Amino acid sequence: MGQVPLLEFDDGTYLAESVAICRYFEEAQPSPPLFGTTARGRAEVEMWSRRIELGLFAPVLAVWKHTDPNWAGRIPQVAALADMERARAQESLAILDEALAQREFLACDRFSMADILALCTIEFAAEAANIWTDPQLKHLAGWHEVVARRPSARA
Repeated sequence: MGQVPLLEFDDGTYLAESVAICRYFEEAQPSPPLFGTTARGRAEVEMWSRRIELGLFAPVLAVWKHTDPNWAGRIPQVAALADMERARAQESLAILDEALAQREFLACDRFSMADILALCTIEFAAEAANIWTDPQLKHLAGWHEVVARRPSARA
């Protein structure tokens, strides 16, 4: 299907989709846990992961596709759609800021897959779609500063 990332197993079979690959690694190497350790924790990680994928990544992707010159001619670029999706992305960033006003990480009481997805999406949003947090979103900015300094984020 031409997808990346792609994990090839020793038997020659493949696994695609980044979250599916992360779930495989979590099962193979469960420490530190990134998908929660309790029923509620796992549900919170899933909730925030879906909010990031659908509420933030999807609009960021649309902005990128409808504004980046590399997409011209590949899809019909609609400036009004990009503007609408940019506003949706900003709303999602505000929701993250509000959540982070009450806790150190998005889900559970520890760094999780939800934080990884948020970090990657925010980095992509800033670089590819020129979307970054409003300076008033101080909780999100503080969270970003901390998680972006993690050794795993600097690879």
